[in-house]
Amino acid sequence: MRKFILWIVCFFPLISHAQLKPLDQQNVTLPCYDTDQLVEILSKEYKEFAFILGDTDDLAKSVMSLWVGRKGGTWTIVATKDEISCIVGAGKNLRVIRHGQGV
Repeated sequence: MRKFILWIVCFFPLISHAQLKPLDQQNVTLPCYDTDQLVEILSKEYKEFAFILGDTDDLAKSVMSLWVGRKGGTWTIVATKDEISCIVGAGKNLRVIRHGQGV
């Protein structure tokens, strides 16, 4: 199941944006967890909450979510399929850019 989610996450941009041609492709290993376990870690240890959810356009019909922290600007992008969730990316200094404004 983890390999399937990894495949979906790596190739989702290729499937959903078929008109775009990637310059390169990388095989990466993503950390995957039981969904309930990851939700607990993100909410309790990192004080993050799911801010944006979206159904993907991939074969797995997974759900992508953006988790954000109330303080410190932490963020985590998660791909979820059933009871398995994989961290696609994480970082800090998240900022909201108002439409029409530069960086």
